[in-house]
Amino acid sequence: MANSMLGKWEEAARDLHAAPNIDYDDEIRTTLKKVEPNVHKIVEHRRKYDRLWKERNDKKAERDRLRRRAEI
Repeated sequence: MANSMLGKWEEAARDLHAAPNIDYDDEIRTTLKKVEPNVHKIVEHRRKYDRLWKERNDKKAERDRLRRRAEI
């Protein structure tokens, strides 16, 4: 739960998912419900920018390929 208080959402979710295997506590479940939306936002944000980065690199590779073909 300390990670969630520090804003380390991904680490907090990982810890909270493992916690019920060690010791079941209702507080863990309520904290996990608060943490999961933040983790979801982070994952979606990362996925979006990874996709944009890949698209940009693909376009650049295509431009380079066409430029090399035009030079020949």
